[in-house]
Amino acid sequence: MKFNPYKFYRLDFSIRNLGISVLAITATVFYHGSPGILESIIPLMHLLLIQMNSFSMNDFYDFKVWDEENYSKKLFEKGFGKKKILFLTVLPLIITALTITQLKPVLLLLPTYFLLFLLYQHPSTRLKNNCYWSIFLNSVCLGTILFAYPYFYLTNTVTPVFIALTATFTLYLAFHEVVHQIAHMKKDRINSLPEKKGISYASTFGKVFLLISIIVNLIVFSLNPSQHAILIIPASFTVYRLLKLRGLQPKITNYQKIRSRWDKFYSFQEAGAFILFALLLVI
Repeated sequence: MKFNPYKFYRLDFSIRNLGISVLAITATVFYHGSPGILESIIPLMHLLLIQMNSFSMNDFYDFKVWDEENYSKKLFEKGFGKKKILFLTVLPLIITALTITQLKPVLLLLPTYFLLFLLYQHPSTRLKNNCYWSIFLNSVCLGTILFAYPYFYLTNTVTPVFIALTATFTLYLAFHEVVHQIAHMKKDRINSLPEKKGISYASTFGKVFLLISIIVNLIVFSLNPSQHAILIIPASFTVYRLLKLRGLQPKITNYQKIRSRWDKFYSFQEAGAFILFALLLVI
């Protein structure tokens, strides 16, 4: 069997998720000036590689613990040994280490991401089996770190806008993990929130994250409307999301549709609005 890195490293997810990181760089350009193309590519490359590790390792442990039908299992059935598969999951981490040319405090976010996802998926801890830990770890790794890492890498500063946008993406990923749990009811072998409390409760629980995001954005915007005007964009789109969820029937299929959207983690429409708004203000 020919090794397919696109499938093994789940590059469809890894590349798509970098949209949040691109928005972090956009915010950096808007508030701190252009950092340069090469310097901007480095943190994106680090985040791509660290996700390649976490997603491939997640599939490996799902196969090892649950005997899940995934690409790691297919490789094993075609003669790839478990040690070889495990090495392939670690390979992106080795490449990441080789690309680090200068030591910065922000680099600590990379091992933090790795350790959190290891706790999430490793057989000895398997925190993905706990619905609340799953929400927390996914939102921190795929929301907080994916936004904060490139921002800190390029600026090393904390601003009110940074706090608001980090909260936006963290809370959005928390919401989306709840959607994920509803969409995968009776598929994943975890004690999910909708299975414990019901779909209606889980849906309301997820909407609370979006509501908090709106409140945070509006509070920070009110501190300095002229300087924080860009926060109107995430607040507006989050309001739109809540309106779209209003009246949604508590059926698994409805949440499967939300989860299967090609722009589900953060839409190109929102990214385009961020970039256009930044360009208009710069001009």
